[in-house]
Amino acid sequence: LVQQQQYPGQQQPFPPQQPYPQPQPFPSQQPFLQPQPFLLQLPYPQPQPFPPQQPYPQPQPQYPQPQQPISQQQAQQAQQQQQQQQQQ
Repeated sequence: LVQQQQYPGQQQPFPPQQPYPQPQPFPSQQPFLQPQPFLLQLPYPQPQPFPPQQPYPQPQPQYPQPQQPISQQQAQQAQQQQQQQQQQ
């Protein structure tokens, strides 16, 4: 009696396992469409340097100041007061 009797129901030695179809090495992965280096990022329209600001028309001092010719004495007193303050 040949001992290699195959008992009924015994599984056949697996048919040489079909090597799984080797996953294709990914097709030379298509480099994703490289995101376009952003369109040289549209430099925001540079805010225009403000148009040279029109110096507001200086409000004319409304009341014509009664031009007081400063008497010389007053002028001298004013100067003396300033000098005294600086010395202190």
